[in-house]
Amino acid sequence: MQTSVSILGTGHVGCAIAADLASRGHAVVLYAHPSHRRTMDSIDAAGGLTATGVMQNQCRPVTTTDLGTALRHAELLIIALPAYAHDALIEALSAYALDRHYLICITGNFFALAASRQLKTAALVETSTSPFSARVSGHTVFVKGIKKMMYAASLAPMSKARRAQVQRLFRQPLHWLPSVVANSLACATGVMHPVPALMNAGRIESTRGDFYFYREGMTPGVAKVMRALDDERLRIGAALGLELPSALQLMNGYYGRDAATLSDFAYGSREHNSAKSAPETLTHRYLMQDVPHVLLPWQALGHAAGVATPILDAVIQLTTTLHTLTLPSHGSVLERLGLAGLDSARLRAIVQGLPGPSGLPHGR
Repeated sequence: MQTSVSILGTGHVGCAIAADLASRGHAVVLYAHPSHRRTMDSIDAAGGLTATGVMQNQCRPVTTTDLGTALRHAELLIIALPAYAHDALIEALSAYALDRHYLICITGNFFALAASRQLKTAALVETSTSPFSARVSGHTVFVKGIKKMMYAASLAPMSKARRAQVQRLFRQPLHWLPSVVANSLACATGVMHPVPALMNAGRIESTRGDFYFYREGMTPGVAKVMRALDDERLRIGAALGLELPSALQLMNGYYGRDAATLSDFAYGSREHNSAKSAPETLTHRYLMQDVPHVLLPWQALGHAAGVATPILDAVIQLTTTLHTLTLPSHGSVLERLGLAGLDSARLRAIVQGLPGPSGLPHGR
């Protein structure tokens, strides 16, 4: 059954999803912001989008830089933008009536909570990872791997029919978590990216990323620190009433592996070692996105739950020192998500997806 879908974002994830959906017969519109249209222009100039690697096909999605056109095309919107672009998108979307639209954010990174404060939608859904490991260059997206499964969550309860409608967009099964907070706490990038980037800082700067970030960058010593950070994430979840999968469980589940340690996974991952994908600079998204938009909210939730987070604190401090950043306070972070000033019982109820006083989870 053909479905109309609009994809907001023409980066690695957006292009991989567009190629996949178009190959499966869906009617795809690919939207790029007017100031970020280089990839879209390459697709238009080449007469279409080409997928290579483990997914090989060619398609010609309709492209646009007009947000209204994308919204009129489909009520199913896949948001495939970096987390630092979420607030600007939410502001732009606030000018439109979205009562019938489903917004599906990949990867969530607390998008749904922030969006719910300004937007009235039919549904707000997040996934905790992208369906593909991919890299786009010009009009070609190289798909290195296809995830075996993904975690997802909706801001408000969804019927089986609505979940099935979302599921049809993805090749892999969606495993639904109890809340969007649980989903954003199950984001493996916060464990897999910042620590190795910092601990390989000298190598990144001296080689401009000329090494295998996973196989060579996530040695047993580096992975030991990654595991310590992951343990703090799991303790934050436990304090809020969640039993979250470890980063190792997440990565093994995504790629169908049974690695015993994070370093074993990193060394043996075909997908992550198919190319030298280390950051070329320390201004890469592994730090500039994953620290302020993943680790900082984790830290704020940990503080609110009374969980000590010395490793998280150190990674955030090192990143802010490296880039002379001034990050928002915990109060500001929680205020953006509508979680500021809540007592522990109410916070735990929201995180666990339990009904609030109105009978619905937070924000709906």
